[in-house]
Amino acid sequence: MKSTLLFAYASLCVVLLLSMACGDDPVEDSSNRGLDNQNADEHRPANREGEAAAEDHFYKGLDYQKSGEFHLAIQEYDKAIELDPITVSTYLNRGNAYKKLGEYNRAIKDYDKVIDLEPDWSWPYINKGKVYAELNEHRRAIEYFNLAI
Repeated sequence: MKSTLLFAYASLCVVLLLSMACGDDPVEDSSNRGLDNQNADEHRPANREGEAAAEDHFYKGLDYQKSGEFHLAIQEYDKAIELDPITVSTYLNRGNAYKKLGEYNRAIKDYDKVIDLEPDWSWPYINKGKVYAELNEHRRAIEYFNLAI
């Protein structure tokens, strides 16, 4: 058990160091990740007006989330997803808001959606691992930290 926990800790350290080296900020829990940082040109809606409205709701959600108003952030993310249902950053940040509220099943559902849309992105695996760690499901947490690596 000690070696498993040591491995999990070492794995998490590697993930965090790699994230910092790549410009991601693990301290912010990825809640400040902008729409321009995703690999999602093919995910953009054809309607520019709808895209702009979705971005407006996304950034309002970020503002609410940064001020700790997670319920309001979720409402804005819901509106953004309704307008643009395949933008990974919105699902990730809504999952982070759910996690802050202790709504772990909803957070996991959003992280799973991100993984479906962008399986090579490490943040949903890291955040899902954090949820399982908070639930004291350490083996599952290690599994997702390893997937992030």
